[in-house]
Amino acid sequence: MPEEIVLENERLIYGLTKNFYGVDREDLIQAGYLGLTKAYHNYDSNRSNAKFSTYAYGFIYGEMYEAATGNRPLRVRKPELKLYKGVLKTKELLENKYDRDVSYEEACAFLKVDFGVFMSILNAMSASVSVDETLNLSNKDNTDEKLLLRESLNALTPIEKEVIEKRYMDDLSQEEAAKVLSLSQVKVSRLEKSSKEKMKKFIMS
Repeated sequence: MPEEIVLENERLIYGLTKNFYGVDREDLIQAGYLGLTKAYHNYDSNRSNAKFSTYAYGFIYGEMYEAATGNRPLRVRKPELKLYKGVLKTKELLENKYDRDVSYEEACAFLKVDFGVFMSILNAMSASVSVDETLNLSNKDNTDEKLLLRESLNALTPIEKEVIEKRYMDDLSQEEAAKVLSLSQVKVSRLEKSSKEKMKKFIMS
């Protein structure tokens, strides 16, 4: 990677370290340079409408996040999720309109959304979503997560919703939930599994 690329983006790397607390700054800087290198090898100026520094933002932030959290998936809040869905929907609409592939950069430009910010959200969304972790809200006070949970419940059938409520809201075992709902434990287990798959698809859609 050319030294001029490094020098031009040092300020971005150092600036992004301020988003993380309780982590060795040198580790974050090294992770930032790794992200910069990945961005450099993936960037194609002929296909991208974004400046290199804007394109590199998501790669740098993603590597720093992994260094700071040990690869734990980033919890995406409701505003970021709304922006993410908006860009994907716009991308689809533009592709249908122009009958060609449309890049994320083009969709962001159309919506006047910062491409670097979108890339950081995209990195987070690409991480696997743990529905079990999202459902386990009994000891949390996170309004955004609860709103997201309520929305995902709307994707379920009435009986699936009851199973999830008994298992995770009322904190019942599968056997206890089966007795309350007059179902077999095997049936509850299957419904719980299918429900979590539906909720995961909703959250990631």
